[in-house]
Amino acid sequence: MQILIPTTTPGDWKRLLARETHWKVGRSAMTLAKCWEEFKLEGGPPEVLRMLPSAQFFMALPEYKVPLPPAGGRPSQTDLFVLGRDADGLIAVSVEGKVDEPFGPTLEERRADPSGGVQERINYLLSTLQLPEAIPGQIRYQLLHRSVAALLSARKFGARRAFMLVHSFSEVDAWYEDFAAFAALFGVTVEPGKACLLGEFDGIRLEAGWCRGDQRFRTTHVIMVGSIEPRDALGGYHILTFAETGFAMLSIYGREFGMENSRLQDCADKANDEDRCETLHPMAPISVVPRKYIRDLDNADLLSAQIREFLAMNKARIGASRLLIDFRAGVAPFVLQGVQMALASADADVFEHVTVVGSNAQ
Repeated sequence: MQILIPTTTPGDWKRLLARETHWKVGRSAMTLAKCWEEFKLEGGPPEVLRMLPSAQFFMALPEYKVPLPPAGGRPSQTDLFVLGRDADGLIAVSVEGKVDEPFGPTLEERRADPSGGVQERINYLLSTLQLPEAIPGQIRYQLLHRSVAALLSARKFGARRAFMLVHSFSEVDAWYEDFAAFAALFGVTVEPGKACLLGEFDGIRLEAGWCRGDQRFRTTHVIMVGSIEPRDALGGYHILTFAETGFAMLSIYGREFGMENSRLQDCADKANDEDRCETLHPMAPISVVPRKYIRDLDNADLLSAQIREFLAMNKARIGASRLLIDFRAGVAPFVLQGVQMALASADADVFEHVTVVGSNAQ
């Protein structure tokens, strides 16, 4: 039995990944999560609903693991399992998210593994899909076990309809030819945006499809706002401000998280004395750059270097995926320029969402 906790942001999906290093802007894991989180109240992304117009989805499980033979072997980890219903009953959908990543090794490459477990699994996949052993070696192995995972998930939930969906965010439909070659094994010609029937297996209809997701989910969502209520920053953000207490934002946010003034002052003093970024994490999701880069120096390059120092710290130690940058009381054009320069760095690729606060933000 599993006890499931609802998500609130795409970042909630990160801990479920087989490898957290896959959580990057522009990669399929974060892109798929951002897309489905945005449209969860609508029942799913519009491109998926157009492909399955009769379905009403009510549950989605990220990184859903489906055991496959042999016993004790690695499960098929579906990027997203979605359960819904249509007029004929339940429908189980296994979603494979893609940007530009390939589908992994070919069947021929997997067959080169001499271990008995690999051969047993391949035989099971082919038998389940009623395919001959002599299918082309260039077929992508992942498409075989994701399709079987869709069938097994349908059987588990009592659905008579299973669907293996490739949700692609590639601008050029990268690797579509591999998907088309897989579908051709069943005598089917595919077309993006349309469902196709692969066959019926032990009473379960197996369908497949390729749909194109919105490109905007491939990039970090950065918004500029003129102001924000401090209490609104409690919703999963890590806050980056500057090392000054009193009426400055460090004290204002610090109070929202119940931090004592003495602790805030210690953090500010250390950042300013040692001329480096400091953090209150894990006591509070707040970090600071030295005061002088906001108050005294009019230099976007130097400020950008300080922000990049925080970004590297976040990647190594903090792990935040939503960032609020608030340098109010010290905002000038060079400040926003420094922020924009820093967010273009590689260490910013872990953020799904960034909000920048400034009195002259557009």
